[in-house]
Amino acid sequence: MPSTDPVRRRVWVTRYMRHGHGRSQVELAERLVQARTDGPASVLDAARQIRTLVVQVSCYESGRTRPRAKAVQALAAVLGVDVLQLLAPGTPVTLVTLRARLGLTQDDAATTLGISRSLYAAVEQGKRAASVPETAALAAALHTSVDQVRRALPPSPAYGSAAAGPEEER
Repeated sequence: MPSTDPVRRRVWVTRYMRHGHGRSQVELAERLVQARTDGPASVLDAARQIRTLVVQVSCYESGRTRPRAKAVQALAAVLGVDVLQLLAPGTPVTLVTLRARLGLTQDDAATTLGISRSLYAAVEQGKRAASVPETAALAAALHTSVDQVRRALPPSPAYGSAAAGPEEER
């Protein structure tokens, strides 16, 4: 991790972002370090508990590597924080964040719903509306409420056309 001096830190972040790394990746790295230093876990402890190399955890904490959803979930469990606390403040709660919170892949979520991964991806991207039973099953799979899933669903053309369709015909 770069220096804790604010000026040197700002220079590091600017250089780092110039090399194609996004601000969210830098913020995730900073939150990982903060959560680990606030708790009793060392880099070695965290690496052992998530069954990876110390250098990999160091790469996550420095922002050089973006951890996959399962790694973020495992790190959050080791550090005793919720995955959403590791994300930047104001990060919208979407199906992606709810899914990543549990360390699930699109394939895992699709299997739980009994649909294909590509169909689930279309729901997640707002290209296809989720049915009421799918929304309820998704809420159960993501360990959250149906209302939270509805708020997390992206605006879908299917919702707009379904709602506007009967009105326009009259």
